[in-house]
Amino acid sequence: MRQETEAERLAHEKQYFDAVLDSMSDGVLVCDEAMRVTKFNAAAEQITGWSRSDAVGAPCPEIFHGYLCGHGCIVEQAAAGIDGVRDQEVMIKGRDGQGRLIVLNTSTVRAPDGSSLGVVAVFRDITELARLRNEVRGRAGFPKLVGRSPAMRALHEQIEDVAASEATVLLLGETGVGKELVAEAIHATGRRASGPLVKVNCSALSEGLLESELFGHVRGAFTGAVRDKVGRFELAGGGTILLDEIGELSPNLQVKLLRVLQEKEIERVGEARVIPIDCRVIAATNRDLRALVARGRFREDLFYRLSVIPIHVPPLRERRADIPLLAQHFLGRLAEQEGKAIEGFSAAALDCLLDHRWPGNVREIENAVAFAVIKCRSKHVGAEHLPPEIRSSQRTPRRTGTIPLTRAMIEAALQKTGGNRLRAARALGVGRATFYRKLAELDITIPPKGIE
Repeated sequence: MRQETEAERLAHEKQYFDAVLDSMSDGVLVCDEAMRVTKFNAAAEQITGWSRSDAVGAPCPEIFHGYLCGHGCIVEQAAAGIDGVRDQEVMIKGRDGQGRLIVLNTSTVRAPDGSSLGVVAVFRDITELARLRNEVRGRAGFPKLVGRSPAMRALHEQIEDVAASEATVLLLGETGVGKELVAEAIHATGRRASGPLVKVNCSALSEGLLESELFGHVRGAFTGAVRDKVGRFELAGGGTILLDEIGELSPNLQVKLLRVLQEKEIERVGEARVIPIDCRVIAATNRDLRALVARGRFREDLFYRLSVIPIHVPPLRERRADIPLLAQHFLGRLAEQEGKAIEGFSAAALDCLLDHRWPGNVREIENAVAFAVIKCRSKHVGAEHLPPEIRSSQRTPRRTGTIPLTRAMIEAALQKTGGNRLRAARALGVGRATFYRKLAELDITIPPKGIE
């Protein structure tokens, strides 16, 4: 019997290993330290639409095409030796250009000396599961809370935790983050979902009018009070009242609101009769109430009454992974309203959206998409369709295809940065995905020290 040669043994081991990978229902993508794909199983082909022959040897950003490629890619972080992630939801684009939501796990492959040899990424397509989950959450009040980032998942968990409670909730967050939407979700998933959700903007009315709006008044209580008026607290009976911009309350109304929270009863303006109320209170503010308490502008006892359950609604810059999801969400709705068949965003437009700091948060991105929908006359929103302040906010100007990157330019940049790919790309003014593509096209080898 002929003895198997070493080459034959290695070939058989490779066939066996590939068969094991292909038997898995999860997609498996393996990259070396230069982020070139070395393994790509059958499930990965099915999920991404890329064939193994096309994927193996290509730069990961060209195949995986995650919306965050070049913006804190977690696959590259694992390849660089940073701890991997577990069960991270990530939006990618398949070969057909369609977005797919995957749940991703990464792990660094290490040499005996501890250095990084690359990364293994295991992922599962949960696009359909997410759609069904959104339908369920839609019935429970979550359809408008778009996002799959860790910050948004934590927010969803907080909503689920507090929904069944009757405790007062204080929503904290910057203007435009969606505090009102969070209040709606808490109400819709709680015991009072069948009751009304009554909203009051405490900064929109003068003190006298706001008091009447909150507590009601009787006929003749003041000039113009020609009939009795039921206040918002009474209207919210059996449901929830949202007191937005609570930090704008006058000292006089702060005292009266404190009594309402303590006694669960109100008095209409111009009447001494006590009326019991039965509603849950949710307050919201973009102000730092603790600072206002320290300056004597907000009652400390009222602050503690309101903040039984404080919930921080994160700004968009703390959940940048949600930007493509939010943009696509608004695009679908607004394009339908305008009667336009716009399918998505170009890579350049996504770069602009990801680079902007979004001081106006979710409200600002909705307005930006509305602007783009009106201007766009093609199937994809381009960077040129976005508002000027969004286009001009990119951290690093990207070069277009009209400005060639030569081998000499790239090698000089790599030498200058000690082989660090990210810094080299920045020095050349190109995105990371473009930089990797040029490395592959020119067959440029990354120096051994080029681990980021």
